[in-house]
Amino acid sequence: MKKLFFALCLSFFLQTIHAQAFQKDSKMINAGLGFGWSYYHGSYDNVSSFPNIEVSYEQGIYELEDVGPISVGGILGFSHSQRDFNSGAISINQKWNDIYAAARGKLYLNEILDNPKFDLYAGLSLGLRYINYKVSDNYNDPDRPNDLNLMLNVFGGVRYFITDQVAIYGEVGYGIAYLTIGATFKL
Repeated sequence: MKKLFFALCLSFFLQTIHAQAFQKDSKMINAGLGFGWSYYHGSYDNVSSFPNIEVSYEQGIYELEDVGPISVGGILGFSHSQRDFNSGAISINQKWNDIYAAARGKLYLNEILDNPKFDLYAGLSLGLRYINYKVSDNYNDPDRPNDLNLMLNVFGGVRYFITDQVAIYGEVGYGIAYLTIGATFKL
């Protein structure tokens, strides 16, 4: 059992020893789950939402000397919230679907970290957020009109490379969620 454990640890170490931080010519896909945001913020019972889903692509375009690379790309996100309220004569079911599409850019601070397994970055997103609201009740409350809003998101994050091609990341900001965790795949 000890030999198997040692062999697995050695295999993991050898796979990760060549991991390389984001560079000027890097291309990556990120997939994550977001937490901490839903369209409906209320103090009622029976509010539910599942983790927000995000997918993004980025490509390095320029290297800032003594700082790190700059990347550009895009992001798509989706979230859903639902509220069920029943109080005798009043019965309400509300649903919110939120779709976010944006262009984004990142500045990597890799020269500051000086560790090839970690990426530290900050960035901006500019895009559109579409919010669809539906309600069904027993007293004819009308559906709200759908919203289409311009979104500006400031965010920061860290990425840790498990292998040459795969990393895990965490990101904070105001996009489809306040906190996103996920996996990155180098192309």
